[in-house]
Amino acid sequence: MRYEFAKLVFDADSGRLARQGGKGVSLRPQVARLLQVFLDHPDQVLDRETLCKAVWDEGTVIDFESGLAAVLRELRRALTGQGADDDLIETIPRRGCRLTLAADQVQRVEHSPPLNRSQVRRGIWGGAAFGAVVLLIFSLFWPGGSAPPPPESEPQPQRHALAILPFEHLAGTEPEPPYSGILLADYLLTELWREGLQETDLIGRTSLLAFEERSDVAAAAAAELGVDLLVEGSISRDEDAWRITARLLQIPPGTVRWSMQISVPTDGPLPLSELAEQLAEGMRTDWSARAE
Repeated sequence: MRYEFAKLVFDADSGRLARQGGKGVSLRPQVARLLQVFLDHPDQVLDRETLCKAVWDEGTVIDFESGLAAVLRELRRALTGQGADDDLIETIPRRGCRLTLAADQVQRVEHSPPLNRSQVRRGIWGGAAFGAVVLLIFSLFWPGGSAPPPPESEPQPQRHALAILPFEHLAGTEPEPPYSGILLADYLLTELWREGLQETDLIGRTSLLAFEERSDVAAAAAAELGVDLLVEGSISRDEDAWRITARLLQIPPGTVRWSMQISVPTDGPLPLSELAEQLAEGMRTDWSARAE
């Protein structure tokens, strides 16, 4: 099934979303299923239970509230990336979400039925003959007797989704203030959001709550939230200083792209905002160096 709406084209079979006549992007399966249920019910408020059933199979173990929020965010990002209005999908408080298009603004086009063998043979021979004529014309009239080079397509910048795990307290370390590992992760997220990392979307900590008890948190976040960059770190203490380490992992395969260690005196509470600022600066420097 193919859908045409708001100057966009969506192929539900392949998950391809594109501006009419444009190159487009491939949506993850969960995002594609969410878009299809909206297109099948334009201008209707769909509750969260309906949306979750459309996105995930029965038996899937996930925090549907945070998972659905992440998939909705990814869908909105894909739509606006192809030129759609920001309010194409509207959230109705305490009720659900709806596609802000009337039914006659969404066109459904069935894919053509498969051809029989004789049709295929005729199509192949007809196409071959037409191609031979086109090649002959180009060889006669194109300068130098060769076909024109194909137009170069502009490389599309790769987008990233980055999540930050709460910093782990190593055994025997209980710094002030309490919950410093969670607070430091939140401070770092705020610093990165404030300064901005080009082509990078930041995933909020609440979206990771569904995976906090899992040992495969990185793989789960990658599969369900589209995370491909993950920050993890630890807080430890020696005789006279706190040691804060942070690492940026590429998911998959889990390789370290960047790492940093900061030491601060133990006399007094951890300066969390200052530490987060230093970590963010280190990440921005690494980002800039890789972009050059």
